[in-house]
Amino acid sequence: MSTFAKRFFAAVLAVALILAFVPASSVAYADVTDEADEASYSIDMRWIFQEGLYAEYSKGELMIYKDGRGLMEDYDNKEHPWEDYSKFVKKLSIYGDLEYVGNEAFAGLVNLKEVYIRGDIEKFGKNIFRDCPSDMEVTLVVNSKEKMSQDNETWLKLEECLKGTDIGCYILYEDEADIAIGDDECEGTCEVVDDMTSQEQPDSVYATGSSTLDGSAYNALTNKKNGKKITAQDLTGMTCCAYYTGKEIKLNIKISGLKKDKDYKITYKNNKNVGQAQVTIKGKGAYTGTINAFFNIKPKGTVLKSVKVSGKSLKINWKRQSLKMADNRITGYQVQLAQNKTFTKGVKSYKIKEYKNTSYKISGLKAGTRYYVRVRTYVKTKGSTYYSRWSKAKNRKIR
Repeated sequence: MSTFAKRFFAAVLAVALILAFVPASSVAYADVTDEADEASYSIDMRWIFQEGLYAEYSKGELMIYKDGRGLMEDYDNKEHPWEDYSKFVKKLSIYGDLEYVGNEAFAGLVNLKEVYIRGDIEKFGKNIFRDCPSDMEVTLVVNSKEKMSQDNETWLKLEECLKGTDIGCYILYEDEADIAIGDDECEGTCEVVDDMTSQEQPDSVYATGSSTLDGSAYNALTNKKNGKKITAQDLTGMTCCAYYTGKEIKLNIKISGLKKDKDYKITYKNNKNVGQAQVTIKGKGAYTGTINAFFNIKPKGTVLKSVKVSGKSLKINWKRQSLKMADNRITGYQVQLAQNKTFTKGVKSYKIKEYKNTSYKISGLKAGTRYYVRVRTYVKTKGSTYYSRWSKAKNRKIR
């Protein structure tokens, strides 16, 4: 063996011996950071479950939707589909009536602050919020017309599920009826609604089949050779909603195993202004059929400028939003008042019509109570109402 070969093998052996004695705990793993890398996880993601569920992640919120039975798996010894996004999830929303929420379903969401359940759940698994923050709050949202009391089955099961933890559990009524304004004042026409987090229906992604010219209905793309079907659930990059930018909004839709413009073509309709946008995916080449999918475009919001205390009143001011984002400018603003920072306690919402109105006064508040305030814009168009994101909240204490 040559001198060079001997030296080479000696070097390899030395490195191997060194590595053998390095403790496992010293091995470094790449990890995402809360600030620098969160942007790479800010895009919408979607996961499809076999038992009638799908989940989406978008900008800090994990959303669970029912699309069938609503039967969730157990995750005792199984990795969650959203594992890589766990540290970014701050809000969890569950929509629809579910048969089962599995063991440790949302375990490990270490930054989770608020959970909203909008539907009936037949059964909760064990330790569904293991390793989640103890100061988080779970809210069951129900319609006040139901006059829900302590005998509500979902409420009782939820209480049992959270027994032995410090997690707060609340009921929130969505009252569809407006009530009298009382002493509250604004520059234009106002409405006030008690105890609600929002007045719009939850956003959802949905798809339908379209009809071809000969009248044959399709709800999928179909491979002409083997008959394999691709449905709306096979789309990635589809989201429930987007926000007005002033330009046409196009989603990053993909279909695994297929090539855009070769196997399918994507076109859009009504995808610039606030309202419901349509995406059409039409088969090409080896594929035939059409899928129509829909998502909402929501208005641009505003900035809460100031909240000032005057006796037992709050004077609220915000920045005017004058953009024309639909047929007209925004319909108005919605101001929300609450007694905690998660806006789940003592909630009142006030509608102020006309985009020119930029102030509102709420009177008759309780001394010694701290109130939290936020504001957003809304647009009514074609029979539906669309809301912007909430502004950053401000809080003040009534002396």
